[in-house]
Amino acid sequence: MHLSTQILVALCGFLICFSQVQAAEVLESLAKLYIPYDYDSSGNGLYGINKAAVEQSAYDEDARILYAAGDKYIHIIQLSTYLSILKRFPLPAGRAANDIEICGDYIAYVIEGQTSQANGTLIVRGKYNINTKEWPVTSEIQVGSKPDMLKFNHLCTVIMTANEGEAGGPDQNTFINPEGSISIVENFASSTPSVTTLDFRKFNNVADKLERWGVRAPYKGYLSGDSYNTFSQNMEPEYIGISKDDRTAYVCLQENNAIAVVDIEQRTITDLIPLGTKSWGQIYIDGSDKDDKIFPEDKKYDIFSFYQPDAIKVFSFNNTDYIFTANEGDRFEYELGSDDWDEGIRGKDLYNGDEGVELSDSMSSNLKDQLKDNDELGRLKFSRTDGLDDDGKVLRPHFFGARGVSIFRPYGVPSLKNIERVWDSADDVERRMKESYPDVFNGDTKPDEADNETPGDLQDSRSDNLGPECESIEFGEINGKTYAFFGIDRSAAILIYEIVLPTSTSDMELRFVDVKRDGGTSQTYQELLEERNLGDLDPEDLRFVPASKSPFYRPMLIVTSTVSGTIQIYEVNL
Repeated sequence: MHLSTQILVALCGFLICFSQVQAAEVLESLAKLYIPYDYDSSGNGLYGINKAAVEQSAYDEDARILYAAGDKYIHIIQLSTYLSILKRFPLPAGRAANDIEICGDYIAYVIEGQTSQANGTLIVRGKYNINTKEWPVTSEIQVGSKPDMLKFNHLCTVIMTANEGEAGGPDQNTFINPEGSISIVENFASSTPSVTTLDFRKFNNVADKLERWGVRAPYKGYLSGDSYNTFSQNMEPEYIGISKDDRTAYVCLQENNAIAVVDIEQRTITDLIPLGTKSWGQIYIDGSDKDDKIFPEDKKYDIFSFYQPDAIKVFSFNNTDYIFTANEGDRFEYELGSDDWDEGIRGKDLYNGDEGVELSDSMSSNLKDQLKDNDELGRLKFSRTDGLDDDGKVLRPHFFGARGVSIFRPYGVPSLKNIERVWDSADDVERRMKESYPDVFNGDTKPDEADNETPGDLQDSRSDNLGPECESIEFGEINGKTYAFFGIDRSAAILIYEIVLPTSTSDMELRFVDVKRDGGTSQTYQELLEERNLGDLDPEDLRFVPASKSPFYRPMLIVTSTVSGTIQIYEVNL
């Protein structure tokens, strides 16, 4: 079957969709495109699960063209009454594109270096010429190690990149821990772009104080033969939000559970702000994959977790910045030769005193009993370095990720900021998934055996790890109201909340509207792929398009999903 025919078969066409609508859902699928992760010698697309065919996308509202970046290609896609790939541009071998954005007349994307620890490259191009089929390159600019995300300022005059600097090595016998950094690129369209790359070295001399305040830097060179353990090497920038006035950038450091505040004009990191911890004493959590239950509401636990957002997004109201966070969670784990170090340790291993980690004598007997029980907290992974008493024993167990979404408000002068959490979803994400899609509750979207496993088979399999994994955010305004959309990785779902603006007596908050999961759950992953019914597995990127800029003349949400290798267009009925 020819590639263009394959694409059309995979689609729900514009006219067909609208004619068949009976009772509109909040998110109604208009069209869906499966992106090839590679091509055979005849140019036919190859499709697969978890092949990183697409990671992020960017939409040109004027030309109605979508740019989709993956591990091997950037695909340029025409959005009209159906979706079609106009052209594919191969990336340098072994150099994945981690993000792509559009602003004004420019499209920019970041690609990794030859290794994950090498410096990456920011590519700036003009818009694709649909007539000549050319895509001009404006500049190629070196940035820091493993650029994970890029962001234009609102005026399209500055590009920032978050360079994660993730530790690892080209082989098991070499360990390299590059410093995380933030690049600020100006004059990017000229022959002499200006690049300022900010590192975190100036914070090394106050590292002890920052760690006491809650900025996490747990790796201290524990691997045999490794001495790379500075505070700045622990910092791993992940995601960028920029204030409405373009003066301040908020850069999420996911594993570090902190936000770096950047003065863009002065080109300096002014502050590192810890995000604090979440108490689970009065809300519920499913922390076990072995209890034959989903989200049991008969137990509460005196435990804590780090927020550790993946995506963040700035919402400005009355000259005040609010930072929305999708609290996915993550932890450090490294290997060197036959040695390995993982900051996570299961509750039962904590109880048993395994791996040199002990429980405090002051911990309640009830919590100790819960930690040793696999039906309760025995399977959940906790930090081995946080919540310690004066003797270095675990007193207050902390796990990874807040299993929901939050709103934070920074305050203070530009050179010294603090942060206040004004709203949190508590246990709402797991509760909503149990109510609406119990068969895939905390399931795994990355099957080990795609030919044999169904999404339903993997129900509850991630409860002992990071749970639902909230990871992407988008805003959209419809009929005078503003909504927040959140992509939920492990259940392959989209959560929708209305943003309730602050008043004189209340702060900003979110009001639940709906949750949507597309795709089948009872067939194997491979069967669902072949029948083009996979759903949005790992919705890594969300893009809202107002009706005035939509080829369908209705507000739409573009969902780019990495594991399914799909781009889905939803009409938003709100």
